[in-house]
Amino acid sequence: MIKIGCTGGIAAGKSLFCSYMAGNGAAVIDADEVTHYLLNSDLALKTQLVNAFGGQILASDFSVSRPELAAVAFSSPDQKKTLESIVHPYLRKEILQRIERFALRKPPMLIIEGALLIETGAADFYGLRALIVVEAPLSAAAARLRESKKIGESDIEKRISVQSPGTERLKSGDFIIINSGDKNLLEKMARNVFDAVMKNCGLIPSDPPTHGQS
Repeated sequence: MIKIGCTGGIAAGKSLFCSYMAGNGAAVIDADEVTHYLLNSDLALKTQLVNAFGGQILASDFSVSRPELAAVAFSSPDQKKTLESIVHPYLRKEILQRIERFALRKPPMLIIEGALLIETGAADFYGLRALIVVEAPLSAAAARLRESKKIGESDIEKRISVQSPGTERLKSGDFIIINSGDKNLLEKMARNVFDAVMKNCGLIPSDPPTHGQS
């Protein structure tokens, strides 16, 4: 099972790209989905978050309100770092357990999708063979946030401002995907990346040499 990573800027289209990779046979672990699961299934994590950010992050049913948590955690780079320092140990433990379960199923490829694979050293921690970086123009990312996340303009600006510069991610990528918004093109690029990774790892043969050509 080949383990690779997929990262990129906020609302760049990572999840859509990974869904296309899954259509080619890859399994996907979405770090954001894992975090969502942990927020309300791990009492120790929830307690640490309340201690750090206050009871306002809890909804009326005492579950963690992701919008309230995001509003506090993305209010400044320091708050964001505090959130990451609390969540990431739990996140890594859960992802390692999921990797073990996927290994039993033996998919040809496992993708770990996460916004901070580079910044947190997760790429090395999970032993990833390659890293895909998906980026999009900030204007397009902001438009996607308005459409899908339904958050206020000030919150959009805060989330974009506290993320790491895209240029740093691009330096670390083995495959660079610029999402123009054309879904057909994005799907084609996913197929090309899937085939390239499989060939580079020797799991499908390279194109045979041609003969008799001048």
